[in-house]
Amino acid sequence: MVKGSQIALNKGNRQANNEQSDSSRIDFSISSYRRSGISGTVIDVRIILQYALKANASGIILCHKHPSGNLEPSEADIKITSKLEEAAGIHDITLLDQLIITNDGHYSMADMGYL
Repeated sequence: MVKGSQIALNKGNRQANNEQSDSSRIDFSISSYRRSGISGTVIDVRIILQYALKANASGIILCHKHPSGNLEPSEADIKITSKLEEAAGIHDITLLDQLIITNDGHYSMADMGYL
């Protein structure tokens, strides 16, 4: 099952209309994507960037959960974040953050220097 969502916001942090061509608008695409496998989640960079491109986003914030409760990024989290940042940059889209969410809090990869 694949799930994805996005929200485009204007400078006033109000939901923006994707059809709008106002040059003063700043788009942010907050995207959550999941394709479950037997032992983990498969991330497809192309599908994630598709959401941002369709929203005409200039920046994206991604998040995923760690059901284990461990807030530390795995080696796979670090690698995919780097790959997403590079791929987004080719399209002049900034990966603003990759958040790890648990029941006890969150971990910002941008705040910790990965971005």
